[in-house]
Amino acid sequence: MDQFIIAMLNTLSQGASAGTTDDLLLNPAAYNATLYQAAVDLHQAAVVPITALVLAIIAVLELGSNAARMDSGDGQMGVRQITVTLIKVAILLTITSQATLLLGGIDEVVTRIANSANGLNVGAGTPTTPLGDQLTDQVESLGITDQLTVLIILLIPWLAVAIISGVVIAMIFVRFLQLYLMTTFASLPMAFWGHQETKSIGTNYVRAYAAIALHGAVLIIAIKLYQASIGARLTQGITVAPDTDVFALVTDNIGQFFLGPLILGLLLFGSVKVSRAVVGEA
Repeated sequence: MDQFIIAMLNTLSQGASAGTTDDLLLNPAAYNATLYQAAVDLHQAAVVPITALVLAIIAVLELGSNAARMDSGDGQMGVRQITVTLIKVAILLTITSQATLLLGGIDEVVTRIANSANGLNVGAGTPTTPLGDQLTDQVESLGITDQLTVLIILLIPWLAVAIISGVVIAMIFVRFLQLYLMTTFASLPMAFWGHQETKSIGTNYVRAYAAIALHGAVLIIAIKLYQASIGARLTQGITVAPDTDVFALVTDNIGQFFLGPLILGLLLFGSVKVSRAVVGEA
């Protein structure tokens, strides 16, 4: 039982494990190569033909509009517009044919941000030794009744941290699935950039993809800030000495232990809004 109490105190003093977010340091292709390749193959087989059809329709509409100008007597302007249209179609063909590479570029930028954030030590106040490890001797010296009492007191905040850590893992998994789904349709929304009335579809798609991708980096930053915040509070508010009364320490600081999961939960659920705001998505 004493080892379980020590582990609980370590968890409460550290929050979500650093290893929980390791997958966020990977791009979609590295996270699950099989799923990523499946998304690319589905895009190539099912979506690219539709993208080509959409481009053809947009090109016909644009050329038809230019032809109408020529019929109205403005021949020189019509020729210019046809030339511009052909250049636009060529650019769109290039963009849509390399759509997955464009998304890969977004992934690369976000991965660099995530790795840079993960490498920073922002937790100057975090104890170098977790709280449970500092109290090992004191916990082991407690009687069975006192150990059981301490365990019961710590159980609810510890379960809260464990649940939120599970939520983090679920959010990471869902994030990658969303990226794979959006990769499957990569070129189709971009094709709509070719028409004035539909270009917002392509812009909104790229923004949505960037927001989902950036959410990974925001999660890492949120957890880093949480660990620094809760670590500083525990360092400043809890003093461990050889004669520290574990029971008194736990009961006196129970509010601190509950505050940690609350802060972490708010940061995690607010991270979605932050990532959307960064890319200008409503």
